[in-house]
Amino acid sequence: MSEVPDKIKIGAFILSVGQLTKKDCVASLFNQVDYLELVENVSPVNKAVQKCFNQAQKLDLEYFIIVGADTVHYENSIKTMMSYMTDELWCVMGKLDDYYRGNEGYGNHLYRTEAIKGYKIDQNDPMYDHKIHVAMAEKGLKKVLTDKTIGKHHPVWTCEEAFRKHLFSGWRYKPEDSLYYYIQVKKRHEQDPCFVNLSAVMGFEIGMEKQRQGIKTPTLSSNERCKEWEKFKNSINYCEILTW
Repeated sequence: MSEVPDKIKIGAFILSVGQLTKKDCVASLFNQVDYLELVENVSPVNKAVQKCFNQAQKLDLEYFIIVGADTVHYENSIKTMMSYMTDELWCVMGKLDDYYRGNEGYGNHLYRTEAIKGYKIDQNDPMYDHKIHVAMAEKGLKKVLTDKTIGKHHPVWTCEEAFRKHLFSGWRYKPEDSLYYYIQVKKRHEQDPCFVNLSAVMGFEIGMEKQRQGIKTPTLSSNERCKEWEKFKNSINYCEILTW
């Protein structure tokens, strides 16, 4: 945790659960914000995000960003995002490069603290990150996505990360959305049939099957997701790492 200056303006909260890129993530943001805090090993992620919301309000931050430790920002990313900020917005979404999704609408949120003040996240809702968009729109607040790409999401993937991330995606999304994202992952595997990409495909397929069966989506840190990984991992070289 960095020291709290007398007048805080912009803060960054980094959610870490052991990602290999944690140091790079911290370094990429350290000199861009007034306050930086590591939020480590808090699960489910819903709880971690609510903790950041509470801390931002407690510290009276004007703006703050929540970043997974699997994301590395580019130089001047916060400055770029702040150039879009107005009092009509609840957040600016900074466009990220993503190995599986490209950069179409995928981004980190720079929040305006006043806009989200008092908002509570459902600790058990796997779609919590989508519900806030609906809630803010109902309040008449807007969001904007940067034209410029401000960072790279997951520059390093392990087999377990790829499997568990896409298991969750296939499980929680509506079938029509799942199919769209699944095709993206499938194409990556066709281009590079490595074990990391195979893990992503298999995780997605298992998740979609669970969704079809009507099984309630578990939280990101659920033991159910751990069990699925344990069943799958011995069929591959699960020590493989993909860097892009």
